[in-house]
Amino acid sequence: MEEKIYKSTLARKGFSVIEVLVAFSIFSFIVVGMSSAFILFSRSDVAAGDRNRAVFLAEEGIEAVRSIQDADFANLVDGVWGLSTVSDRWNFLGLNDVTGIYTRTIEISTIDSNTKKVESRVTWQSGNFPPSTVSLFTQFTDWSKIL
Repeated sequence: MEEKIYKSTLARKGFSVIEVLVAFSIFSFIVVGMSSAFILFSRSDVAAGDRNRAVFLAEEGIEAVRSIQDADFANLVDGVWGLSTVSDRWNFLGLNDVTGIYTRTIEISTIDSNTKKVESRVTWQSGNFPPSTVSLFTQFTDWSKIL
């Protein structure tokens, strides 16, 4: 009878080791999964913030061109431009302007003698993500010549 007790105790100890290994494996999968999800959500949050800032800069580019056009429609010369401010006024300068990780270009093209197409494009690269681009388009018309 003593042998039977001894064998069943050994069998139960072996079963406990297997239970511990299975529980540890399940716990490890859960921890790795939660960590991966946290990292993914953190990266996507950063990417969304970068995109929002890029949209803001593209909108600012359109408004800067509107300010330049309001001074004189003839200032809208076809080409690719950057923006700068001199004496609190927007001006075209160079081929692009850089703000942190963002590069903004303004492209102006003629639709007809009184209308210009304007694209404000912002590109950036954040971390290991591929380069991203945001573009906004609008048209400006010289209403003084039409009316």
